[in-house]
Amino acid sequence: MGFKKVIAEATGRPPYAAGDLLKLYVYGYLNRVRSSRMIERETRRNIEVMWLVNRVSPTYKTIADFRRDHSQAICGRMPGIHWLLPRAAVVWRRTAGY
Repeated sequence: MGFKKVIAEATGRPPYAAGDLLKLYVYGYLNRVRSSRMIERETRRNIEVMWLVNRVSPTYKTIADFRRDHSQAICGRMPGIHWLLPRAAVVWRRTAGY
């Protein structure tokens, strides 16, 4: 999808999966959680988010860096994302009863 792979140093931890960070991005968009710090908090507090991202809890800096570094891949490779996400949120709210 255009996400560049991060190579970790020999002493560092392995990188988070780009798919998990993209799920957090979409979750934040659908639930109007814009702040990286609030998304980080959700990964520790919200059981749905824990399940969604396989119980990983990236720091706010990791989430913010992902947004900054992959903005072209997120928006450029998925041309209909700005059209699709608001409509998906409406459908989700209708089916979930919100």
